[in-house]
Amino acid sequence: MQKLLLTGGVGGRYKKFNDVNRYLYEEAVLVTLDTLTGEREIVFRYRSPDDAIPAAGGSHVFKAGSWDGDLLLLCTETEVLWVDPDGWNLVKRVSHGCFNDVHHVIRIDGKVRVLNTGMDAMVTLADDDETIESIESVLVDEQVWDRFDPEIDYRLQWTTKPHKAHPNFGFSWKGRVYASCCTHGTARAIGVPESGIPVIDGKIHDGLPHNGSLWFTQVDGHVIRIGDDHHTTWNLAELSGDAENLGWCRGVLPVNDHQAWVAFSAVRRSDWTENLRMLRAAMLPSKRIRPTRIELYDLQERTRLKTYDFRDLRLSAVFNILPMPA
Repeated sequence: MQKLLLTGGVGGRYKKFNDVNRYLYEEAVLVTLDTLTGEREIVFRYRSPDDAIPAAGGSHVFKAGSWDGDLLLLCTETEVLWVDPDGWNLVKRVSHGCFNDVHHVIRIDGKVRVLNTGMDAMVTLADDDETIESIESVLVDEQVWDRFDPEIDYRLQWTTKPHKAHPNFGFSWKGRVYASCCTHGTARAIGVPESGIPVIDGKIHDGLPHNGSLWFTQVDGHVIRIGDDHHTTWNLAELSGDAENLGWCRGVLPVNDHQAWVAFSAVRRSDWTENLRMLRAAMLPSKRIRPTRIELYDLQERTRLKTYDFRDLRLSAVFNILPMPA
């Protein structure tokens, strides 16, 4: 795969409202990268409309997306978007009052699934790709409306944190639909949340099926590959060959069974105190802030092969890496 597509956000700043601090990205962007030439470009920019963000200020960012046929299926924190890469045009937009801190959108078994992190739930859209068919909690002992109010427009709420599970990625595995739950270190089966796939004792992202394995990241700089006969974890701080702060590890794209692209978002200084426990392994002795970037690792040879950073594009965060069609 020569050309890659990254979802994320540029710029940004912290803002405190009602004693809760949030990082607000300036603009959601799609970035293409030619991995042979190093050429990179912001090909699509987007800002959510005022009716889909809190009055105190919104964060404009693309979280994790997926391919939906020839279209890109994307999400902001409160919207689902379809974008045509032939001209990079917005084709369709869907938003609902229950959407809050959406982290991933993907079509599974013909249905659009929305990882609605702010409600610890997965939203499934009906066949028209617009109306809501179901909202299912990823929690074993709680239904969505036990904690939330269906009359409230959660797109306009500053935050619903703390999240109990923080589901951030959806996937299909062996006939079931799963949500990767960051704070549990487990992928939960939708509809039967007591059934899960233990990943690691830590905070996870991703959950990408590839050649009979599931690939995950841990935010402190680990990659995990799970299959019927293997459960392997790599510490990228050891493989990178340096003792520096790796950054926030989130986004993986396997090339084959032993090579993978991994995304790192720059760790903001306030994150060091707010998330020190989860980032400890990635911090190491150095506190030099490394830029947002993606890196190619050969996990079998335990080495880093390539690095591309995006300081020139002011890219603050990458949420996932997608292959571009040839």
